[in-house]
Amino acid sequence: MRVMHLTVVFMLVAGSLSYVAAQTKPAKPSAKRATQTYDTQERTEKKICDLAVWSLEAQVAGRERDSSYLVYETNEYMEKVVAILQKRRPQPIGYEDYQSLETSGSDITDKGEWFANVVLNLGLKFREVSRTSSGPIETIIYEWKNANGSHVVGTFQNRRLVGKAQTGLK
Repeated sequence: MRVMHLTVVFMLVAGSLSYVAAQTKPAKPSAKRATQTYDTQERTEKKICDLAVWSLEAQVAGRERDSSYLVYETNEYMEKVVAILQKRRPQPIGYEDYQSLETSGSDITDKGEWFANVVLNLGLKFREVSRTSSGPIETIIYEWKNANGSHVVGTFQNRRLVGKAQTGLK
């Protein structure tokens, strides 16, 4: 039996990318089987609403200290996203989830969605496909895959979604 362990890695030093890496490791044998409990759909939706309110308040407060502050780049924001997803019942990615991803115009900067927000929409089960850097631009491609083989690929530049593709989503 294998159990998914989440390793949360945050690297904001010198502007490097914040990201979450999922690793699969063998489970240690145990006499008892731990059962996973999940939030209800309503509870998950409330947590997401609470996150939106918190992020707005944190953004306003952060901008008072630093005009370039962006709450979506912070460890705290990503930690809140991960906490919500760890308690959300796993669900396959649907075509509607894919369509909801914005590659531009997601905020006043007219850029795509932040990586943390894409993770919030698609879930924690993703893998890094490639990573390249050219000057100040870091490009990372991630893949989210459903059990039936359908998948979503997202291309991010400096933590913002700039391209997306899907195969087989329903």
